[in-house]
Amino acid sequence: MLQAIRDRATGWIAYGIVGLLVIPFAFWGINQYGGGGQLDVAVVAGEKISQIEFQRAYQNQQARMRAMLGGSLDPDTLESLGLKQQVLEQLIDQRVLTATSVDVGLQISDEALGRAIHEIPQFQSDGNFDPSLYRRLLASQGYTPETFEVQMRLDATIQQLQGGVAQSFAPTAADLDGLIKLREQRREIETLRLSRAAVREEIEIGDGELESWFQANRDQFQVPERVRLRYLELEAAKLGDEGLVTEDELRARYEEQKGRFLRPEERVASYVLLPLDSAAAEAATATAREQMTAVRARLESGELSFEQLREQAGAEGLPAVEVGSLGVVVPGMLDPGAEQALMALTAPGALSEVVRNDYGLQFLRLDELRPAEGRPYEEVKAELEAEIRRERGESRFYDLADELATLTYESPGSLDPAAEALGLTVQESDWISRDAAVGIWSDRELREAAFSADVLDQGLNSQALELSPTHVVVLRLLEHEPARRQELEEVRDAARQALRDQRTQELIADQASQVVAAVRAGKSPQAEAERTGAAWEGPRQVSRAESGLDPALREATFALPHPTEELPSVSEVQVAGGDRTVVVLHRVEDGDPGSLDAAGREALRAALAQEYGQGQFRALLTAIRGRTDIQVFQDRL
Repeated sequence: MLQAIRDRATGWIAYGIVGLLVIPFAFWGINQYGGGGQLDVAVVAGEKISQIEFQRAYQNQQARMRAMLGGSLDPDTLESLGLKQQVLEQLIDQRVLTATSVDVGLQISDEALGRAIHEIPQFQSDGNFDPSLYRRLLASQGYTPETFEVQMRLDATIQQLQGGVAQSFAPTAADLDGLIKLREQRREIETLRLSRAAVREEIEIGDGELESWFQANRDQFQVPERVRLRYLELEAAKLGDEGLVTEDELRARYEEQKGRFLRPEERVASYVLLPLDSAAAEAATATAREQMTAVRARLESGELSFEQLREQAGAEGLPAVEVGSLGVVVPGMLDPGAEQALMALTAPGALSEVVRNDYGLQFLRLDELRPAEGRPYEEVKAELEAEIRRERGESRFYDLADELATLTYESPGSLDPAAEALGLTVQESDWISRDAAVGIWSDRELREAAFSADVLDQGLNSQALELSPTHVVVLRLLEHEPARRQELEEVRDAARQALRDQRTQELIADQASQVVAAVRAGKSPQAEAERTGAAWEGPRQVSRAESGLDPALREATFALPHPTEELPSVSEVQVAGGDRTVVVLHRVEDGDPGSLDAAGREALRAALAQEYGQGQFRALLTAIRGRTDIQVFQDRL
């Protein structure tokens, strides 16, 4: 049982904690015009996905991508990747799978969930579960233990469903033999590589040709529409609070929130479990209880130690019990009977009564009793002061944000009244286009507002635009330049370069097609290489795992049909650097199924089973989604 829990701790539990701990606080929105209740982005079989939940998940994905990209994350990149849609689809899948898991009766017991959470390294101090650390980490991300554990439980049932489906396929020996033949297959090829650089050097672009091409492609050469803006920016982090925080305020806050700095009483415990089916007959249960009572008595008398019991369980007249450590036990971790039995123990070394749980019969040993401890006032004083100052700054921000929204709405033709009333400075931006900007203007919402009809055409102030829950901007137009086509003299070099690139691609593609046709007609690949000046490489065998083989060339090679006795199989592909390579396939040699030993075949079998199982799971999910009522509100993303 313990090993199964450890497996979960490195599977869905580890995944869940990594994901949930990077979820930031939800967007709550401030001072929206025409405000109202919470909106939903989707409804799945009657279950709503709120904007707040969606924003949490979206922020989570952003954080992961920032970590992958070393902190660099261009909003336009997110837009091009369709990240919002991906996140929404994941949330919909989660709803669908959760409902299915509940329908088929999948669940995880309270005890298993508690043990799994206790084994998560992020919640441990010195190798033991730290309840205060657990609560602090969750609170810092806007979660309570209850909401976190609900999410963990849902993730666990989904993983059970996925695991059950994924493990449903058992590859046969024929399946493995066929896969080995393909995976270890070797192909004998010749290649002719046509140089893009060599073709490009031969291309001359006359002025007349350039002029004609430019006139036909003028839309490629434009100065985009752009604007300069005046704007007011309000950010809580820059407001600060220099007022005095009195000793009385700090003491009052400490007393009011003393529980935050208190580590409750903790109990470290071990257990002895005799596994027993929940449907065991009454007589079997009675016999098992007698065995556990006898083992408990031997431990209590000192005749037997926990270490001896762990080593000798199932032998020498001892029942086949499991002996292990629960680590630090907090309320709610165990089932009520076991928890009550443990809480009744007051001295280290004491043994509880034998109790029944979902796994069988169990008794516990109190290994250590840690009294409640609190961090002293002096230790947390600076933390409390910073907290109070931050709250004051945020409170001031919300007050000012209300006023900023109101003043700029009531005086839509100028930012000056709001700036004077609030003590803000009207700032000016550099030139900004619809698709490219830096700093705060990399935010797509700000750029869309800058080019909106209200700002661009009517010359009004924008609404108070929220970059984050504590950062807003109001902007108005300063200068506007419409898009315009460039003249040839402005871009002559760039136009010549573009035309030469286009001609190069056309010519090299035409040359490659001619070589393919010639080889298919019976011409020698080497003779064609000499005729065209291509780099020829004689017959050689390649495998799918060939190092140094261009990926596009590998894909083309192993996509070719088997050659005939009369003619090879031929194709061409663009490879790295823009060159084009003609590949000529002469012979195919399948891999040898006997080349793998038993361990290798078993590893391959497991990989094939997993891949097929995942495919089956994806098919199941698609089928379930197909018959589920799903309503999506794209305009609310």
